Amino acid sequence: MLEQTARAGTTTTWTAIRKRLPALMNLHRDDESVLLWLVNDDRDQSEPLLSDLVTVGDRQMHPRFPTIAEQLGVSAGRSSTQERSTWNYEVLKAHQHWRHRRRCQARTNRVGTWLHGKRRPRRCVGGGDESDRNALKSAQ
Repeated sequence: MLEQTARAGTTTTWTAIRKRLPALMNLHRDDESVLLWLVNDDRDQSEPLLSDLVTVGDRQMHPRFPTIAEQLGVSAGRSSTQERSTWNYEVLKAHQHWRHRRRCQARTNRVGTWLHGKRRPRRCVGGGDESDRNALKSAQ
């Protein structure tokens, strides 16, 4: 869902996420942070953070973004101005990175394991470079 949000060049809120993913309806606030961390934990280090696309209010930085970013190795800065600047930059990077990526119907990552107790295979639609196709073959 966050990859789709990035491709569309938008952000989302937990309210919207819960509407699209009813399994998360009763997710505790502390578990939201864990889930945001897990979404990014399996990313390739060259990929931007996806958790930055989850906002509060009218496209405002999620208050836990700086902590999650720091845990994932992205320095968010020390002042609120630096944190907002880092957040804006990460949102821009996510939008640019995912705009031209192929679409995957399901990501194999720890989020699926955390939610469903098992990993789901990665099934992709569209192009992709040869390393993507090889990774898909080896996952099947």
